[in-house]
Amino acid sequence: MAGIMNFNTKGLINTGYLPFAGSGTMGIRKELFLQVGGFDSSLKYSENSDLCYRIQLTGSSIHFLPDTHIYVRLRNSVWDACKQSYNWGRSEKVLAIRYERFGHKNPGFEFGSLRTLLRSCVIFVLRFYDQKKRRRYARSIFKILGSLMPTMKEASMPVKINEAQLDRNVLKRLLG
Repeated sequence: MAGIMNFNTKGLINTGYLPFAGSGTMGIRKELFLQVGGFDSSLKYSENSDLCYRIQLTGSSIHFLPDTHIYVRLRNSVWDACKQSYNWGRSEKVLAIRYERFGHKNPGFEFGSLRTLLRSCVIFVLRFYDQKKRRRYARSIFKILGSLMPTMKEASMPVKINEAQLDRNVLKRLLG
């Protein structure tokens, strides 16, 4: 279905901690992938964000290459896309908790999130005639709902990182 997902064509994704790439758009050298321990299979979602965080915490950098092309299979329905957004919201909270000791701010419950959720709900209802906007707002609503839900068990698992590989300069910058 066209229009369910907005593709990032401007750069890496940044939610306020360290930037990351979507796993469907990520290329990585095998040596670096193995050095940081690969994808963390204990995570149900956002393995790509976790991997990008660990890469940067070891002092390596990630880059956006705008001239690359990918083909992806989109979710079949708005409901499937909303469920995906909900899970992304929950997983962002998991990563915030897991990386809190590395300077990530725990999103917790914030009045701004609730205000944004309510605003998105009102706009969603008022713009029901515009399907593209309706899908975008629906995804936003479900992502916020996911982030407001109780923490998943993955949040209590340790970060899959070799402490000896951490770059102290990166940690100083993140921890202030």
